[in-house]
Amino acid sequence: MTKISQLSDVGTSLAPEDAFVIQTPGDISTPNKKVTVSGLSTFLNVGSAAFYTDIMVDTTPFIWNQTNDTYYEYRNTLNVTQLAGPATAGAGYTTQPDLRIQSGMRRVGLHPSGFVNYYLDGEDSNFLAGEWLKIYEGENKAGNGTTNNYIRKDLSAWASGTVYSFRDRVTHAGGVWECIVPTVSGAAPASGTVSSSGIIDTAASGNVMVEVPEFFVRIDWTDGLSWKNIAGADVNGEYKLLSPSGTSALDPLRVYYVLRKQEYDLLGSGEKTKWIRHPAFWASGDTTDACTVYIDGTTPTVFEPSPYTTLRDASGVTRVWDGSAFGYYTSSGTATTSGDFNESSAIRYRYIAASGVYTSHTRATGLSRARAIASGWANGDYALWNACQLLTVMEYRNFFIQDPTVGIGRGRDNWNALGGYRDYPLGILNDKGNRTFNNTTDGRNSTAGSDDRAAMQWRGIEHYYAGTWRWCHGFNLGDTNGNCRIALNQNSFTDNTGTGYTIAGQIATNLSSSYQGGFNDQSGLFFLPQAGGTASSYITDAAWSSTGWRVLIVGGSSNNGARCGPWSFDANDASSSASAFLGSLVSR
Repeated sequence: MTKISQLSDVGTSLAPEDAFVIQTPGDISTPNKKVTVSGLSTFLNVGSAAFYTDIMVDTTPFIWNQTNDTYYEYRNTLNVTQLAGPATAGAGYTTQPDLRIQSGMRRVGLHPSGFVNYYLDGEDSNFLAGEWLKIYEGENKAGNGTTNNYIRKDLSAWASGTVYSFRDRVTHAGGVWECIVPTVSGAAPASGTVSSSGIIDTAASGNVMVEVPEFFVRIDWTDGLSWKNIAGADVNGEYKLLSPSGTSALDPLRVYYVLRKQEYDLLGSGEKTKWIRHPAFWASGDTTDACTVYIDGTTPTVFEPSPYTTLRDASGVTRVWDGSAFGYYTSSGTATTSGDFNESSAIRYRYIAASGVYTSHTRATGLSRARAIASGWANGDYALWNACQLLTVMEYRNFFIQDPTVGIGRGRDNWNALGGYRDYPLGILNDKGNRTFNNTTDGRNSTAGSDDRAAMQWRGIEHYYAGTWRWCHGFNLGDTNGNCRIALNQNSFTDNTGTGYTIAGQIATNLSSSYQGGFNDQSGLFFLPQAGGTASSYITDAAWSSTGWRVLIVGGSSNNGARCGPWSFDANDASSSASAFLGSLVSR
């Protein structure tokens, strides 16, 4: 008999047809059986490839090779499909994007106390939702929606008499519906019927906001720093990644994965170490380890979390940090020290304004005005903006979503140097609900239909970019080294200081209307720009920077034209800057 030690080891070059001898317990009638590599992979529902690891099941990660601006996607079978670059990306889609996170974004009415007191109908925000909320399934390309296999995975048709609970989803009448009350057993899913006219932006009913649900992120490189959020993150020998044809192992190829909390909770402890809750959702009460990022794979970078992340439970009750403790809120929005909050069913949310940009103030003034509403209110911060950036690039597989053949169009980015900052209409897209949409008319003059003057929204956020630059809190650029200082705790949102901020990376200090060609790989989850792109390739949005203390604005104004976009980054303004084209979005 040949000893095992004398056998040839072919474990590094297995083929799908290679077989192993196997014995089925209790079956002695047919003792000679085998299992093939391909049969085993089918049984496990995974792909068969050299060095295969469970990169993730049922996710569709975005892959961008910034050296040649080529787009790829990893499937859970580890097949690499090349997508066309920005110029022709509209024709390059071969599969539907995974929109399960985006489908959890919805327009809501958020009371100043922090209580979410109504949902707006998923298809028409002029109405309030009833017991069911329709989930928009649109893929890409100017909001043309169809059914989406990822959202519909494992869903059953609505059945009369069945008791459904909060967040349960069903298919009905050609759509996907989510239960938004604690339980429902009778009424079939249907659109809202109660008009919301007159209640938007009122003191009694709060502001129209968009909920962004908690999600987790994994990032990998093929340069030997496959990243996971523990010390010693150089796991090149442990987690192999495929290199797309024509690229080398040294190409700065980023691979992004995003995962809903529901899927993250199902992971084993080993797989969880590769993921991190997105910084927008770090909250007071999290451990230091939970708020630590090993950006370089070795050195721990510890961020102070935000105390203002909101928790909502299955009954819709909200819990909000008031500066010293989480407070409970009754259904009327009244604060109380105790209540029916169910922590076991709670999920974290951040909120970003759906509309209502106000202008002509400094960043500090914008923050003061927001905080005057109630405890926990602020303006958009860098972590929340970064979360939305990541979701858009996952959704469109492209940075050039201003191109209507790729995404949602340019918006109102080519109007005029004064009136355009304030005259773009708000609320005209309410009837588009939670959908991604680029309007075909501005409704005002003979230029109606011009793409660079059309109203636009992404996932319910009207004028997501362009129109007015948005002040972005939690970011200070300081000293001559281009150090990018980031803070997550809104109590640290102070201009012209490094106190309370953590250096997350560096950028060049001489970016001057430079289109971005990539991101600083040493900044981990944060997108810090590098030059080298054009108006239609690579990042396609512009970046500005300077020396000395600078504060950040994002998006672009109504006369910035092609430089506008969700990745536009301007750290060239002093904290004293105030103008009609500088504004704020109230958020919390």
